[in-house]
Amino acid sequence: MRKVGSTTDTADSNGEYTNGNVANGISPTIINAEMLNTFQRELVSVVEGAGIALDPEDDGQVLKAMNKMFNDGRLLGIVRFTSSGTYTPSTGAKYARVTVTGAGGGGGGCQGTSGTESLSGGGGGAGGTAIGYFALSQASYNVVVGSGGAGGNGANPGGNGGASSINGVSGAGGFGGQKGSATNLAGGAGGSASGGSLNIQGGFGFDGQNGSLIMAGNGASSYWGGGGRAGSGAGISGGAYGSGGGGAYDPSMSGGVFNGGNGASGLVYIEEFY
Repeated sequence: MRKVGSTTDTADSNGEYTNGNVANGISPTIINAEMLNTFQRELVSVVEGAGIALDPEDDGQVLKAMNKMFNDGRLLGIVRFTSSGTYTPSTGAKYARVTVTGAGGGGGGCQGTSGTESLSGGGGGAGGTAIGYFALSQASYNVVVGSGGAGGNGANPGGNGGASSINGVSGAGGFGGQKGSATNLAGGAGGSASGGSLNIQGGFGFDGQNGSLIMAGNGASSYWGGGGRAGSGAGISGGAYGSGGGGAYDPSMSGGVFNGGNGASGLVYIEEFY
């Protein structure tokens, strides 16, 4: 860009316009075509630089160009779904980055009076997490959020967590703490993920019992944080979205019916951008 003084010798000493002073013999700045064309080229470059075609009927194109250049890609808002519903994009939102997590599996329960029975349930697996991007081309989108798997009742495995999804981006639920036999209570597997630019499998729950070896079947952590720990008398439910519930254990072999902790529900987390 240049000052007017580069096109006319009637500018002031700073190269800027002057009104002049006829009484003192100072000429006013003479407007010439070269300077006016310079102004026009500066404005045209802003409009065309934003990818907008020039329109002689639109006097607001420079403002539109600046809004486009400075606003595109800016975070507009965040929408969080903790249960199923319908997502309607905010006014002005053009793109979405979504983080989709399936629900966690429930921890296994326990019931037994000796080391040859179920005394320590396995932890529930975490839901998978998919992170994806897409243009917001629809008026609304269906959102599914999985429910956490129930903790196992007594000497039973935990329930599996439900899947979460939006627009083809999906995280499967984690599996409940397993029961292969009376003394084989493995942790549940983590859920898979699909449809995202980044797909993260959920973590496995900790084993509860393997033969006569009794361990603490903690629930698996998810993308969002820690799962429920194993508990004497009852497992602890998963805390963070998509985490697994902890298994129940009974070191006293009382024969009581103890339940595993529930898996945590999933999440669909939407970041909207201009």
